[in-house]
Parts: sequence; C-alpha cells; structure tokens
Amino acid sequence: MGTEELYPAGRLSAARRATAAAGLDALLLTPGSDLRWLTGYDARESERLTCLVLPVDGEPTLVVPVLERPDAEAAPGTGFRIVDHADGDDPWPLVRAALPGPVRAVGIADRMWAQQVLAL
Repeated sequence: MGTEELYPAGRLSAARRATAAAGLDALLLTPGSDLRWLTGYDARESERLTCLVLPVDGEPTLVVPVLERPDAEAAPGTGFRIVDHADGDDPWPLVRAALPGPVRAVGIADRMWAQQVLAL
C-alpha cells in the first residue's frame, strides 16, 4: 500500500470539519493514534511537547522538539507546517500563536498529559 493511500489529502480537512461541527475553534493532538492517523508522524511520548494545532480556520501546525524535527518532516502526511522548540524553552507560545484569534473552546487529545492541559 502506497503512502498516498495511507494518508489521503482530505484527512486534515475532514478533522477540521468535524472540529467545527462540534462547536470547537481548534483541535490539539499530542502523541498517540489520532496524531499518527492525521499526520503519519509516530511521535514518541515524552516530557517535551509535541502537539498538532488544527484550527478550524488557519494553517495546521505541528509543534515538535527541535531534535525530533527530522522525524516529523519525514512523516508521510501533508498539509501542515512544522515549528520546533529547543530543549528548555517554553513551547506553549508556539501553540498559542498557531491558534486562531479569540478561542472559546478547543478539543484536546484524550491522552494529553494533565501538566500539558494545565500549561495551556
């Protein structure tokens, strides 16, 4: 099975439509099956933030630790930009910058760590 069959172009658009239908402004996905299904990036879970910011309006952004950027860039999914953060830097300004204007509600991954949710 080819990469194009595993990661059809419409996955991010479909997730964006479902996010809007749920009344949310954006979806935030950390490592797990949802992130892997949407981007093809099989991110490892760690204390360093990896997060796909999928706004209803605006460019999808994958925030990754700088050391993991090459792996993220090799992911077969397309349609999102990648920004990285250095070890020890606060990655949350990158997440907030990727969110649309005023945000009322976001959906989060069911496996997002509590410390990440609280930091947001």
